[in-house]
Amino acid sequence: MAPTIKGNFEAEPELYAYEVPDSNGDIVQKMPPITFEVNADAWNYGVVKPIIETVLKSHIPDDIEVDDLKTLCTHPDIVKFEKSREFKERSNTLVRQYIAMDDEVGTVGLKLINRIYSTMNETATRWIRENVKPL
Repeated sequence: MAPTIKGNFEAEPELYAYEVPDSNGDIVQKMPPITFEVNADAWNYGVVKPIIETVLKSHIPDDIEVDDLKTLCTHPDIVKFEKSREFKERSNTLVRQYIAMDDEVGTVGLKLINRIYSTMNETATRWIRENVKPL
C-alpha cells in the first residue's frame, strides 16, 4: 500500500505536498504522514468488509464513512472473528486474489482503488489543514 500512496503523492504533489523550512532554513516539500491511516482503511474496506459481508450474509454500504467502518471493525465480535483461523484463511485468499488481479475480485478491487484515492485525499487535506502553518 505504501508504494501506491507514495506514487500518488509523487504524481500529484500539488495536491498533497506542503512546504516547510528544513534545518538549514531552506524551503522543502513534504508529504503528510498519513500512510498508517490510509492503510488501515484500505484493509478494513478491501479485506474485512467483504469477509464480514460474506460470513454474516449482510451488506455494508460501499460509501460507508472511514470512521464508521473503523467503528464497525472494532466491534468486539468482529475483533474476535478477525483472530480466528477462518478469517486468516479468507483474508490470505482475498489478498492473493487482489495481487493476482483475479476477475472474481475485480469490481471490489476497483472500488478499493477509488477508496484509497479518496481516503488519501481527505486524510492528507485534513492533516495539512490541522498541522501546517502558512510560511
